[in-house]
Amino acid sequence: SQNSDATVDAAADSLSAIFSELMSIYESLEGGGSTASVGDPIDRGLELCGRAQSIVGLLGLFSSNEQLDDVPTNELKYLLLPGIAGFLWSQRRTGGPAARPDSLVRCLGQLADFLRLAGLYGVPGAPRIGDAEVGEADEQKLAALVTEDSGDGRSMAQPDRAKKIERLRRRKELEKQLTELRPQVERPHVDEEDKRNFYLKLLERWVIVATEEAAAAKAELPLARMMASRGAEGQQQPPPQPPQPKSGRPPVGTFVLTRSALEARVFGAGYPSLPAYSVDEWIDAQIESGVFPSPEEAAAAAREAPAPVGGPTPESAAAERAARDAAEDADDPQALGRLRAWDDWKDFNRRGDGNRYRKG
Repeated sequence: SQNSDATVDAAADSLSAIFSELMSIYESLEGGGSTASVGDPIDRGLELCGRAQSIVGLLGLFSSNEQLDDVPTNELKYLLLPGIAGFLWSQRRTGGPAARPDSLVRCLGQLADFLRLAGLYGVPGAPRIGDAEVGEADEQKLAALVTEDSGDGRSMAQPDRAKKIERLRRRKELEKQLTELRPQVERPHVDEEDKRNFYLKLLERWVIVATEEAAAAKAELPLARMMASRGAEGQQQPPPQPPQPKSGRPPVGTFVLTRSALEARVFGAGYPSLPAYSVDEWIDAQIESGVFPSPEEAAAAAREAPAPVGGPTPESAAAERAARDAAEDADDPQALGRLRAWDDWKDFNRRGDGNRYRKG
């Protein structure tokens, strides 16, 4: 008897350690992080779930003729094991598309076990329990176990919009309450009532999580099976062979579209003709033909050309500037008045003012 009691105590201690590691893996996966202590956290978590569920069966912690109030506080958390296992199977991607349907079927089976157990113990929000046969397939078993409270035969995996919104609101409310209760539960000396309240709310939240995961897995399962079958067909089919030419007819060779070359030939290069020589060469040709004068001839003609009639000469312009400077130096009233009037006019007429029509 003492040996059996020691074995039970050792199994309970081992179960508590396994559950703590399992919850750390789940929280890391749910938060989008990774667990550095293990190579693959999902496979490690599934291994821990299998060991923990074996210990729970060995200890006989749960029974179909019990109520939720009959379960000790420290054992309430072990009701979550099938739900956590279902979540891990839903996240498993090892093996590629061929292994995905099996992972989803196992996910649905674990979620069905959790929801059946939660329904037996009367966890708030858990579905009603139908009469499921032992040898039923996992996805069919879930459809039989998880039914709507309205009795219309629809699965909880396909609720209407109002129930989805209510479930989401309740989940956020529970998560907020669990966040507030967690520091109290993690203290060395925690009140029994607070600890039990924390686990009850955690179970209620997991009922919602399991329902959502079951809906996602059932929706993904047909697509996963189709992808797996396509992959299997692709592996069985031989690689496509190139088409063989028909007898008595030469194969068609490769050809290149010459659209650009044809367009350039018809329309040209975008302007009438390509240049034959430069502008300098054209001017030299015009000078040689006598159309344009040479630079020497143009300079001589400019020197011999008479001054324009009525136009200022360099001498007259210099004399005008000298007279204007002398008038300014002598304080000529007319010159000073003209300069002041010019300054006043520039104050009110900026440079560029004038006819602004059609200039924005």
